[in-house]
Amino acid sequence: MNAVMEKPFWRWVGAGATGIGLTFVQCLDPLWPIAWLAPLPLLLAVRFTRSNRELVGLALFAALVGQASMAVYYFNSFASASLNPFIIAVLMAVFALPGVVPLFAMIVIWRWAAGGSRHFLLPFAFPVVAAAVDFLFAAVSPNGTLGSWAYSQMQVLPVIQIASLGGTPIIVFLVSLLSSTFAVALMLGGKVERPRLAYGLPLAVLVAALTFGVARLSQAPLARSIEVGMAATDIDMTAAALNGPSATNYRSAAARMVTPGTQIIVLPEMMEDLKERDVIQAKARYAGWTRQHRVGLLVGVNIGKSDHRENRAWFFDENGAMRGDYSKEHLIPLINYEFRPGHDLSIVVVDGARLGVAICKDLDFPSLAREYASLGAQVLLVPALDFDADGEWHARMAVLRGVEQGMSIVRAANDGLMSVSDSFGRIAAEAPSGRTSIATLKARAPLGIGQTIYGRFGDIFGWLCVVLTVLASILAFGRWRRAR
Repeated sequence: MNAVMEKPFWRWVGAGATGIGLTFVQCLDPLWPIAWLAPLPLLLAVRFTRSNRELVGLALFAALVGQASMAVYYFNSFASASLNPFIIAVLMAVFALPGVVPLFAMIVIWRWAAGGSRHFLLPFAFPVVAAAVDFLFAAVSPNGTLGSWAYSQMQVLPVIQIASLGGTPIIVFLVSLLSSTFAVALMLGGKVERPRLAYGLPLAVLVAALTFGVARLSQAPLARSIEVGMAATDIDMTAAALNGPSATNYRSAAARMVTPGTQIIVLPEMMEDLKERDVIQAKARYAGWTRQHRVGLLVGVNIGKSDHRENRAWFFDENGAMRGDYSKEHLIPLINYEFRPGHDLSIVVVDGARLGVAICKDLDFPSLAREYASLGAQVLLVPALDFDADGEWHARMAVLRGVEQGMSIVRAANDGLMSVSDSFGRIAAEAPSGRTSIATLKARAPLGIGQTIYGRFGDIFGWLCVVLTVLASILAFGRWRRAR
């Protein structure tokens, strides 16, 4: 192996192999097993780099190839909106190119920090750096955790349970550990210090994490639940359509779901477009509807004011009283340039259950869900609007917020999925939005189990990985100084 990777050609092949592997990880329908081994060829390649220039080139090449699938998705999404080529190019740069940063940073920092070490903790070096980069990138990105490798594991329930301990960084740490351990074994074999510890500790961590996941899944959900109904569609979402028959059709579809026991109806994001002068009349209309049908209603509306727009979710109780008025906090860069973000949370109580309200992209950000958990929210109600192809992907991101914070998620998305998930990421009910009409879904959403370790203590694991990465870099700098 060492002899092969000494040749520059094979190092570039390794970088390309990692990039290709990541196209199946960083995509709308990720193949979860690939994530565990995708970094391996690149780790081997950069270990044998002869210069910083080659190191940067290999890392950048792999990162660009790995982002290709998402670049294609963004291009198709923007092209379908009939935008001119220049606007498409700008949007591509804004949305796709930042996704190159995490892998590039992981590899360069790891190569610098690990250096020529043979320490028995070397297998943990790349996972620590990867988790630190995942955490820091999500903290500064306008898209939050959108590009995290953690979402590649959403089909593997025992793995994602560890998000309740440390969020997306701890999943990235675990998934990266296998590749890193194999890389050390292939590069150093028995020459690593204390090989039994070097290879035994990663195995113990993997076993412990999976054991924790299985044990957490063995818990029964809480007996209490709320009965919810959802409606969503893929039909024309222009303002003219929303102001006309669509808004009426939504209310008709919602009325058909009202049966004895139904407690809440959740309608999608931006299902009605309103001028500021129409707000009072619209509120009266929805209040009258809830009084008539004796059921709670959460509705997403788009309000146009003189100098900005607002994306809001209104909650009316069964007596027609408006109990919640939430304004979307996290907006899509550039696309939502007319909108003003909100800053206040909204908790409503239905039959003793505490329910939080968020809108679509808000759940790309763990901090907002953690704030709701700290207020005792047991279920998050989420009106949403997706882009068709990313419906399942975006819904699964929301599911992970529930695992992290010990709450259930009820999400109704136009051009996406209607879904209900519990505190463990298990899907209780799911259905696609209607292609030619308004689709509906009814389900019982179990109440969440309550605050998790991650919910109580926040990003301690992420910050720990950042500190360890900095310390390792300082030690590497010291070795470099002595070598000179």
